[in-house]
Amino acid sequence: MLLLFGSDGAHTLKTLTPRPVYALAIAWALLFPLLFFVARGTFSFDRFQYFNNQLGDIGAITPSGADTAYYRVERFIVYGIVLAAIFTIFKKSRKVLQRHWAVMVLPLLASASTIWSQDKPRTLFFAILALCLTGFGVYLLQRFDGDRILELFIFVGVNATLISYMLVIFAPSIGIRQFDMTRAWQGMFVHKNVLAGNSIYLLTAVLYTQKRSPLRRILMWSYSAALFILIAMSQSRTGWLTLILLFMYYCFSRLYLSSGAKDRLFGISFTVVAAAAILYLGVVFGGDIAVALGKTRDMTGRTRIWSSILPELFKRPFLGFGYQAFWLEGRGESLSFDLSSGLTRLGNAENAVFQIWLELGAVGTVCMLALYLQSLRNAFICLKLDPPRYVQWSCAIVFLATLGLLTGAKVMFPNTIEWVLFVIAYITLADRARRVTTRVGPALNYGAKVRCASDCKRQSSIETDGLAM
Repeated sequence: MLLLFGSDGAHTLKTLTPRPVYALAIAWALLFPLLFFVARGTFSFDRFQYFNNQLGDIGAITPSGADTAYYRVERFIVYGIVLAAIFTIFKKSRKVLQRHWAVMVLPLLASASTIWSQDKPRTLFFAILALCLTGFGVYLLQRFDGDRILELFIFVGVNATLISYMLVIFAPSIGIRQFDMTRAWQGMFVHKNVLAGNSIYLLTAVLYTQKRSPLRRILMWSYSAALFILIAMSQSRTGWLTLILLFMYYCFSRLYLSSGAKDRLFGISFTVVAAAAILYLGVVFGGDIAVALGKTRDMTGRTRIWSSILPELFKRPFLGFGYQAFWLEGRGESLSFDLSSGLTRLGNAENAVFQIWLELGAVGTVCMLALYLQSLRNAFICLKLDPPRYVQWSCAIVFLATLGLLTGAKVMFPNTIEWVLFVIAYITLADRARRVTTRVGPALNYGAKVRCASDCKRQSSIETDGLAM
């Protein structure tokens, strides 16, 4: 097991060049768990009879009718591999988490919420999964350092894309949405929004990876085009908007990094004003924009859900109802919510802040927002000094995660790749920001900062080209 999950150092000592990620046995061993998390813990092809039909619903994680023995075995294999991987570098991971304790606050709070949860066994079970996801993110960061983490997620994304296209073409009853007339693509995912959202996360690795040769550029552009088609055919308006905003961020970040100090200040000022204008337009003309995108004025019922949830937030305002313990399919407080609101079969609040508040209260919400603000601060520090590609990728991940607070994404949701990616990005940016601020210092002028940034970038390049951990 140590050989499987350990370093490929024997090879790199001879060649001084790491083997491609797709040539590593560990990458193939981790492929199934990573695909499982990319699909948010449910593949369309093994449980489609519960989701892709006239009663299709992705609200609950483990609906009683769909929690089959097959699925339990599948999950056991996934988390068995995850725990084996974490165990191999447990001491090193513990040191990393001691330095970056903030990323452990939410999982530990989720575990503590077992004490006051409406459903203690459920909360404890999913809190353990959240701890595993956090540890898995630390493991991946230690095992695939530098730009190799981008290669890993390109490898995973290519496989996810191939599986999705195979299901759409050869098994359309699974790969294409069947329970309405939209015929939206969903591939290996159980919902079109999951396909679009996680395809966008996978696309970020392509944007920031190095395209060294003409053949590699052709392959990367082909893969990107395949992802674009999946996102377009998903018919997910949220996905479309997120993709547009990601490219706006990408273009801004490239311009920002290539500009001088005065131009950067102007760019930041312009961006703040533009963001405020867009937010104002969204608030004032949100209904008209939704109709223009093919939605209803209440954003397909979301505004009704949010207004109905508001009273629930203040029934247990400080600590919430327990992690993953509010939406209990007609039990506990969710039954009272169903009867008072007339909304049934909901599995989440369709809003990240509301969801965390329901589960972990105001304490959990403050911890989440503080974690996101710290990651944004670190990203801004890193972007000021020409960071290497994997750091720029981490900034993009933080951007998408923060954007998810506005688009209804879920924070620290069980079995999801988004939390794994956020953990990787948070630790990467925190380490980089500490290194930059330590070397630069507040008293250096801009020219000295640029020279120091070049030194940091050169050191990162040496680390990336060195031995893979």
